[in-house]
Amino acid sequence: MTATASPRSLDRTRSYGAQRIIDYTETPVVQAVAGQRFDVVLNLAPSSPEENTELADLVADGGAYVSTTTPVPEDVGRGVRAVRPFAYSDAAQLATLVARVDAGELEIAVAERLPLSELPTVHTRAAERIAHVAELTARVEGRELGFEVAAQLRAEAER
Repeated sequence: MTATASPRSLDRTRSYGAQRIIDYTETPVVQAVAGQRFDVVLNLAPSSPEENTELADLVADGGAYVSTTTPVPEDVGRGVRAVRPFAYSDAAQLATLVARVDAGELEIAVAERLPLSELPTVHTRAAERIAHVAELTARVEGRELGFEVAAQLRAEAER
């Protein structure tokens, strides 16, 4: 398995089973794997439509491109399936995940802990990320994303 990570995440990424890790802070992923094809490309980071197309082009014929943060190209070709999973709140599913964490079957990597007094900071960061993703997104749930939506999200982030 090939993965990408920054230097601070190398050990954790290796612990997930990655045999090859690309430091994306040193070399762009597409450049680092030029000429290679992968059965599945999983994108967990916000990316532009152009970057999504480049990543989808890394998928082998008949493979899959999955992006959890930004819309996938509509027609990659070569039998490549492009998937953007949709998540929703489900109390029973969340309870199952909590039980797995409590049993030690599922580990959650915590990047940062902040005191409750910093909750406004957490909300601001989340809103900024959502606004950034909204600006990069060409389509949301099959609809064109208007600039007014991105502007509204940006305004909410500034509050």
